[in-house]
Parts: sequence; structure tokens; C-alpha cells
Amino acid sequence: MSVDATMVLRRRFPGTLIWFGTYTRSWWALVPPPVGWRLIEALDPEELTRAIIHAASWPWPADSAGSEPPAGRVRPRVLGVMAPETLGDSAPVGSS
Repeated sequence: MSVDATMVLRRRFPGTLIWFGTYTRSWWALVPPPVGWRLIEALDPEELTRAIIHAASWPWPADSAGSEPPAGRVRPRVLGVMAPETLGDSAPVGSS
């Protein structure tokens, strides 16, 4: 993990939580509104940058949905999430 890369990304995307997962070995970002809360996982800082920029087009990457990523690569995951303050006393996700 590069502390410099983390700092550069945090400066480039203020208000976005960005970190490197030491157990997952992935780069992560929680992108705030107006895009809508998105949790993004990527393999490297460059891929994370692209995913943050395109977080509004969900799922990302929109142009390759359904296609296979290049050999040795995993498509970044962009997940829609709800902000904790919007959850209130609602039932857990997936319950009926």
C-alpha cells in the first residue's frame, strides 16, 4: 500500500472515504451523494480513480457490462449502499 497514493486520491476526491484493505488487498472508496452512496472496490489506485469518476453510471463500467474483463483482471465492484442515517428503524436488508 502506498500512503502517497491514498493521500493523492483523498485530495483529488474530497468528501470520498478512500482506503486500502490490508486483508482484501483491494482499494476501496465510499462515494457520497449527489451520485448516491456507492461502495467501490478496485485492484489498484488507477482503477479506483476510474470507478469513482464513473460511479454515477452504475453498475460500472457500464460499457462492458456482461463482458469478461481482460485476463488477470477482475472487474471493479460498485455497490449501491444506503447511508446509515437513512436506515432508521427499518427492517434489515433482505428481510420480508
